[in-house]
Amino acid sequence: LFTLLKANVRVPHMTIGDLRAQLAACHMGERAIHELIDRYGRETFRRYAADLIDYTERLVRAEIASWPDGSRTFVDHMDDDGVGGGPVRLQVKITIDGDRLTADFTGSAPQVRGALNNTLSFTASVVGLCVRSVLRGEVPNTAGMFRPLEIIAPPGSVVNVRYPGPSVGGNTEGQPRIVGVILRALSRAVPERVMASEGATSCNFLFGGAHPRTGSAYAHYHFEASGWGGRWRTDGNSAQNHIHGNCRNTPVEIFETMFPFVVLRYGLNPNSGGPGTRRGGLGTRRELQVAAPEITVSMMMDHVKEGALGLAGGDAGGLGGIWVRRRGECDYRTFVDSFGVVSPSKFADVLVTDGDEIRIDSAGGGGYGDPLERDPDLVVSDVAQGLVSPAAAEHRYGVRVTVDGHGAVELAGTVRGSSRPSDGERGGRDGA
Repeated sequence: LFTLLKANVRVPHMTIGDLRAQLAACHMGERAIHELIDRYGRETFRRYAADLIDYTERLVRAEIASWPDGSRTFVDHMDDDGVGGGPVRLQVKITIDGDRLTADFTGSAPQVRGALNNTLSFTASVVGLCVRSVLRGEVPNTAGMFRPLEIIAPPGSVVNVRYPGPSVGGNTEGQPRIVGVILRALSRAVPERVMASEGATSCNFLFGGAHPRTGSAYAHYHFEASGWGGRWRTDGNSAQNHIHGNCRNTPVEIFETMFPFVVLRYGLNPNSGGPGTRRGGLGTRRELQVAAPEITVSMMMDHVKEGALGLAGGDAGGLGGIWVRRRGECDYRTFVDSFGVVSPSKFADVLVTDGDEIRIDSAGGGGYGDPLERDPDLVVSDVAQGLVSPAAAEHRYGVRVTVDGHGAVELAGTVRGSSRPSDGERGGRDGA
């Protein structure tokens, strides 16, 4: 079997290594269960496992019962499907009735031609994730979580794709956006427990080719981390993997030792966090230079047209995006302008060549609460750390700062009550 797998993948040493790691984890779990059964007996093990599932159910039901009854609906849209389709509608109605919760996705878009569709298992897991994330305490991670939940996801829709509809991007792009609509609906029942929207895009950057130094084939699947939304008590986390995620980004050293790229820049993207009483977390900016005759690149990301939504009066986070500067050119341009692809953020098999530069911005998180109510000292600290520019501090927060010749930042006064940006100005590129 392993010989067959090795013969059918481009980078067999990496693929087989991943499979062996997964198998090793399964074997460790299996051994641990056998040790419990050997120690306590099979019937005792079964009884305690059932009790643990029942215990989770009781905790979740008690929590839901403490929330106000009623139905709350929220609608959001993904930018596009990547193959010529327009915005992709995501809709959920959350109904709380006693100790039960129903998530009804009726009204979401029919499944799309692009790879953004979600399987029912994705959608169901997201509902459980969102309920768990707003519980006041920890609960065991068992099937009891789902007993108080009802999930309605129309077959043939973007939240319950019918085979053979494409779905690989549902896990990294569709699923976190479903998290967003569920949490926004829940925010109307338990507002103090829900953050503003996160800059939910994994910035899936895929590339491969033959390494010019070794001649060996390479392929890589890269993620970027985005900003989380501000929340009731604190600012959003910056450069964080998504609320449902378990993947890390690729360190600079890996890029430059394993792949023919030079990392020109990598860091937080100033002003990308959505303004609010609690600021949204910042996204990142990474700039790469091609150091090979050619590399084939693909991208799937979102939040390049609309920023992550603020909550409770907060403003949207900064936009994500990907651009290219061809060798000899002065300016970065979109891949639509440079290569004629259909979508600026979802494309496949584009050939970049030696000396080309690629810039990837991840999206910032939305702000929580009115930006004009943010503590001026926090704004000064943001400016001092390079998270917010002096101009954005005055324009978005109504806080005027001075910066001396040594870079020291001081509060010069507030101009609150001045004009706020209109909805059309909020959430633009870099959040400014």
